Amino acid sequence: ERRSYEGRYEIRNQLPLIPCGRTGLSGRGQFEKFGPNHAALPIITRYTKEDDGGDLVVTEKPVLEVLLDFSRGESWFLPEIKGVYDDLLPKEVRELLTSENHLSGKINHDKLLKRINKILKVGILIHKGFIDNEYNTDNSWSEGIFVSYHDGNDNAFRYIDFPEESKYRWSRINSWRNINSIHREYLQRAFYARNGSDCSSAQLT
Repeated sequence: ERRSYEGRYEIRNQLPLIPCGRTGLSGRGQFEKFGPNHAALPIITRYTKEDDGGDLVVTEKPVLEVLLDFSRGESWFLPEIKGVYDDLLPKEVRELLTSENHLSGKINHDKLLKRINKILKVGILIHKGFIDNEYNTDNSWSEGIFVSYHDGNDNAFRYIDFPEESKYRWSRINSWRNINSIHREYLQRAFYARNGSDCSSAQLT
């Protein structure tokens, strides 16, 4: 898909030009394509539990855990599904959460799938458009769609666990500095939209 969320963009010398300001860099850089490079970045959250099974609360708000990708170095990333354009619920998101390898046997399988699908159908759009990525060039740039999927009833995502060898892991945020800087802003927006808290005591400056 060569369309941009930002509308029409200029073609100069047979190359697309970034619609949101120049970077001073030319070429395709580290991206797969010239022009917009689209991705879906789902923000999948659940409530953090105390040892006694109750919700962990900080500053009178429930602490959220988010599903993160730990395979890309020191920073933690949101799951990324490349090539997705203008799709609020890519099939890969459903596949990630409903794989039998990730589902607990503590609850009826069909009942759990219904609960998960119900959550996915009411995701909140956090951002759709240009992403201020350090790897953007004048001819190749990042665009994404961030949707928040949250288990507000706490009866589905707590039955989803990932094996040790998986690159994905549920995590509470002890420091926002651990989150990749490109994804951090959108994850914070999702926490605000869900009236959730993190475990961070340090403030970003």
